[in-house]
Amino acid sequence: MRLNKGFSLLEVGVSILILSIALLTIFQSISFNNSNLESIKKKAFARQIIINRISSYEFIDPIRINSSRSFDYVFGPYNFLVFEEMSVTGINKKKFTIRISLDNEVITEYTTLAANE
Repeated sequence: MRLNKGFSLLEVGVSILILSIALLTIFQSISFNNSNLESIKKKAFARQIIINRISSYEFIDPIRINSSRSFDYVFGPYNFLVFEEMSVTGINKKKFTIRISLDNEVITEYTTLAANE
């Protein structure tokens, strides 16, 4: 009587298939997380630019009412385009907007209403 030792070709094939599906899933998850991380990093940089711009208005670089401006802002490895606009929206109210773009894509936009001084 012959005793079979080892695995059959079918068992080896099925185990390789299962292993390849598992590895593919892991690699796709890592790839998605890296692209998502890049987006989060850009948004964090854009939010920091907004905070810097707001804090500079009172003392360093005020913007006139009913005006707008845009300029490049290099921050980290990115060259952002910053658009700022100040307009009057009613009696004693002004609307202020900051839009941060990168490669023709708006990353974030901040709009607020404030009382005229």
